Amino acid sequence: MATKYEEFEAGKFALQVDVENKAINLPLISMAKPHMQAFHLCWIQFFSCFLSMFAAPPLIPIIRDNLDLTASDIGNAGVASVSGAIFARVAMGTACDIVGPRLASTILTLLTVPAVYLSASADTANDYFLMRFFTGFALATFVSTQYWMSSMFSPTIVGQANGQAAGWGNLGGGVAQFLMPLSTMLSLRQGQKHLQPGGLHSSSLLSSRRPQHLLSWLTALGYGFCFGVELAINNIIAYYFFDRFNLDIYTAGMVAASFGMVNLFSRPIDNEWSAMCCSGRISTLSASITVMIIFSVFVQAAEGLTFGVVPFVSRRSLGVVSGMTAAGGFWKAVEMKKQQRQLNTNEDEGSTTSRA
Repeated sequence: MATKYEEFEAGKFALQVDVENKAINLPLISMAKPHMQAFHLCWIQFFSCFLSMFAAPPLIPIIRDNLDLTASDIGNAGVASVSGAIFARVAMGTACDIVGPRLASTILTLLTVPAVYLSASADTANDYFLMRFFTGFALATFVSTQYWMSSMFSPTIVGQANGQAAGWGNLGGGVAQFLMPLSTMLSLRQGQKHLQPGGLHSSSLLSSRRPQHLLSWLTALGYGFCFGVELAINNIIAYYFFDRFNLDIYTAGMVAASFGMVNLFSRPIDNEWSAMCCSGRISTLSASITVMIIFSVFVQAAEGLTFGVVPFVSRRSLGVVSGMTAAGGFWKAVEMKKQQRQLNTNEDEGSTTSRA
């Protein structure tokens, strides 16, 4: 007598499925319809959005001089890039419940394309602020990615599917950290104008439904303390290494990329790891890189663990719960960026006072 899995496998799906037609395994190198095609389309779309969102931060040392940005301007733009996504992620969860994740994510991606394209034409601090704000909306595609994976894979494998799709998508942030400085370096060597805010100038820096369950709020809070941290660090890590260790922009980008590249394996781990806290300032480059990578593994494993729980909170309101949880990450990122902005402002004022 055929089992329920064999019975459904004999139907129209290439993969074994359960009684809800959800795949019960995750062959990563497969393009089987519709489950694995959805998987690969999800992470590639999210990867593209993450890449466009974090294309600017690795070039801040150049943009800062080209647009005459102050530390406050940079901090405000960082806050803007994650503030808009809070609303966008909550709205995306509702949109997924209404029209489905494929259509919702497609519409949002198309709406943010103009902001990504026009980022290269920003010529003032206000232009840069607005472009970062609207580009940040693209990260709401994370909600559709998690929603779609939860719809395509059974509870026995959905945690791994969510973690894998999100982890590979988040790689876009790491790739941007080295791809943007590399492309800028190559374009300058060929005598071309680089496509970045203020890019008409050259730079010498290159060479030098409302869920009632309490768990929906707890997952939002928990995600804030892991993904919010990742967003905040992705916005500053490149120019931190540039300024603190006097690296050229390409080397600083390569070092910063290692933080995001950890997503390749850390998110899918889904183990119950606790975060490691470090105190004090680290004065050597090698020690800073080592601590950053270890910290990244813990942060991103916590992200995978959090969203591994989301599909089990409320099947009826999966989109809303996913949106709330994802928005929690941006809420914490906004708080951290405000703190960083205040710290930078205080340092600038201290420097001005000492010079006076």
